[in-house]
Amino acid sequence: MYEDRGQQGFGDAADGEDPMPEPIPPLPLPTTLTDDQTLLLLEIARPFVSTWEWPTWDYVQRTLRKKYRLDARDVLKSLPRVGAQGTLGPSYGFTTGGDARMLGPSDRVRLTAAAGLVLGELRSATSEPFLAVLHHMIALQAATDPSPNEVTEVWLESEELAAALPDLSAEFLLALPEILSAEPATWGGGSSGPNPPHDLTWRKGVRETIDEYQDVTTLEAYVARTCELIEAQLKEARQHYRPNPLLSANLLPSELFTVPADALAVVDAAEAEPEPAPEPLDPVKVYLPRLLLHLGERQLAPVWLLDPPDTSPQEWAEQQGISYQDVGVLAAMLITRGFAEWTLPPGFAGVSLTEAGVAEAARMRAEIVDLGARHRFARNSLVRWLLESCDCGPSDAAAFLWSSDSFLHGHQLTAGQVDAAVTYLKERGLLTSAGEGLFRLTADGQDYAIQGGDVNDHRTPPAVGGDVYNIGSVQGAVGGRHNTITQTNHHGVELAQVAELLNAASLARQIAPTLDLPEAEHAEIVESAAAVELEAGASPPDPGRLRRAAARLKSAVDSATKVTTALTLLTEAVHKAYTATFGG
Repeated sequence: MYEDRGQQGFGDAADGEDPMPEPIPPLPLPTTLTDDQTLLLLEIARPFVSTWEWPTWDYVQRTLRKKYRLDARDVLKSLPRVGAQGTLGPSYGFTTGGDARMLGPSDRVRLTAAAGLVLGELRSATSEPFLAVLHHMIALQAATDPSPNEVTEVWLESEELAAALPDLSAEFLLALPEILSAEPATWGGGSSGPNPPHDLTWRKGVRETIDEYQDVTTLEAYVARTCELIEAQLKEARQHYRPNPLLSANLLPSELFTVPADALAVVDAAEAEPEPAPEPLDPVKVYLPRLLLHLGERQLAPVWLLDPPDTSPQEWAEQQGISYQDVGVLAAMLITRGFAEWTLPPGFAGVSLTEAGVAEAARMRAEIVDLGARHRFARNSLVRWLLESCDCGPSDAAAFLWSSDSFLHGHQLTAGQVDAAVTYLKERGLLTSAGEGLFRLTADGQDYAIQGGDVNDHRTPPAVGGDVYNIGSVQGAVGGRHNTITQTNHHGVELAQVAELLNAASLARQIAPTLDLPEAEHAEIVESAAAVELEAGASPPDPGRLRRAAARLKSAVDSATKVTTALTLLTEAVHKAYTATFGG
């Protein structure tokens, strides 16, 4: 059972001396909560204290309903917070997020150091050890002299920290990156690792503003200082931005968006009679990937290459036809998916991309500029759209172009690409005509849509009579009722698998500059990716040469010495493409 363990400071008093008690300012966050609120924090803390892993939101919801008949969403919403009360802007409380609308069943729910004010066991397990780490980071920053010629970077290294503070447990050190990402004092600054189970080391950037906590030595004082800084930032933000009345109305994110006037492609008048009424664009399919790509471009490109160089969140929102507050909702979605993190001081929309976010932005950019990927997306998306939105049809190309399903990572398909998809699907027997300019799914098309298969892998069965022989690598006599047997031997590789290899190679070239590898390793990844693209672009590709090029790329990513999240994602993509094309 959790109990109050009292306060434990990190003063410099000599052994046997009583340190001067630090005056405790009034706390903006109450330490006496309702029974329901305390139960919520308790059920979030219990799994972490025993396993050092935060529970999923699904677990928290089910546990509170089963044990106490409580709605976890209502209880989470009732918890006190300081700062912004919606999804936009900095805030701080007992949990890392106060808006249950942004939590999915698989999302991890975390407590902050402030929760140690209520739960004594959490205080001793994480909150006060965090304060020790905080003061170690302050010391690192203070001991680093700035350079007049280059940007000064200060890093907290896990191995160095373990040696400096030997009382910290190995479990706490492994969980520390997540703990640091939840605290405003240690937001931002960049990070890498750990990559379990093989590499448990990590490092975290230390921002120069961490010295604002230099005189903080107790948990109460830390929480008070954090709330003070959060309120100051929010006050400054309110001098520039007006609150959105939609957010205070508790509307869902999908209700916050309108259709930008220039977002939909112009459809030829001959194809657009009668013209369908535009539907609101789905923010997750259209605006969320656009924001991710925009953040990726800002982080990876030099300032003078940005177009325009001084685009603010407000200006970007106006370009998209949405409000600045909507950008905050999207930013919060990126955070819940692990693609971004809050930064302090705020970056664009208050967030910056994580390594996983940078890798995802590079992958999306590679697919957007890949003509083959756009055609494959058009075919699959059209089939799914016909099933989900039109009950298998009938419909036409214009209606699909008006929908959010015609956007690949926020970029809309062209009318020509949709027409090509319709033609392809008809030739493969997945679509059939249903009147002038209309089409519907066939039985095979419905099967693919329901089962979630890739229509690009569909092959129309041959229309032959008599015996059908499926012959793999067997050579020699074949028995049957006919005197003549036609055997077709297909040598080479499937085009769909070649396209997957091309995507992996393109992704490698996009991500390589962000991996921070030694020059020789970086060059090998780029050159081997170019070799794969060269061989895959041949007509037809030579299987042997393509396999050797792909094996070289696979070896290049496997041999990279600096393991990061981005490299892990790239390695998985290359291995998946290689296996799909050539087998294990």
